[in-house]
Amino acid sequence: MTGGAPLTTAGVAVVLGGACIIGGLIDLLLVGTAAWAITGLFLAACVYAAVKVRRQGWYSAVVGPPLAFALGLTLIAFFSPHDLGSGVTGAAATMLELLAVKARAVFLGTGLALAIVLVRRLPFSG
Repeated sequence: MTGGAPLTTAGVAVVLGGACIIGGLIDLLLVGTAAWAITGLFLAACVYAAVKVRRQGWYSAVVGPPLAFALGLTLIAFFSPHDLGSGVTGAAATMLELLAVKARAVFLGTGLALAIVLVRRLPFSG
């Protein structure tokens, strides 16, 4: 790990949640739905969190990404126009639809974080 202090569990939550909320806001303002910003920032945050997390808090880098991505998609779902209903029901249906469309990004980010954390936990890694 080069530069900076390692992330605590709360730090991982802030990094992942912040990246997904910022990406969600950028996508919402530019295209009105989940697009490239939330995906790109999510993947970058997953890698950063997995590299910088403390060894004791490794689980937060693996469990946090899907939760943070769902948070970002919830933001998009509540503020984007949705045709699957109105109110909270429509927003929930839109969020689930977006999650189904963006499932590949969630699996990729979580898989990258898991691979990085596992490599860092090997006995010969510094």
